[in-house]
Amino acid sequence: MMSDIRNCPKCGKIFAFLRSPICPACQQLEEQEFELVKEYIYENPGMNMSIVSEETGVPIEKILKFLKDERLELTSESENLILECERCKRPVRSGKYCDKCKNDLETGFRKEFGIGNIHSGPAGGKNSNKMYTITRIKDQK
Repeated sequence: MMSDIRNCPKCGKIFAFLRSPICPACQQLEEQEFELVKEYIYENPGMNMSIVSEETGVPIEKILKFLKDERLELTSESENLILECERCKRPVRSGKYCDKCKNDLETGFRKEFGIGNIHSGPAGGKNSNKMYTITRIKDQK
């Protein structure tokens, strides 16, 4: 299997592209930033995003990326949710799509590709075979 050689969009170094669009060094730095944010939020619940960014040194844009990647989730149910569904523009707490649009897209994919129940399998429901961390933060303006 031949890997694709690319320049890292963050640091410019050449790397063998496998899955991540950034080089392993930048990937490691991003993971350290995530851990820093996660730890800060755990120790200081209820802080707004500006304070989290200021205290950790992690840019707000990076924290927003963690939210869109569903690694963090807003706990606020208020109208001040800063993320919106990329399809219908409803407020979301994490990810790129609201639950309704996720279901609509999944149903459309299953129908288009003739796939049965995508989530059939071991007990434990949807995503039971996946592991990821969702940490909650509350955005107060």
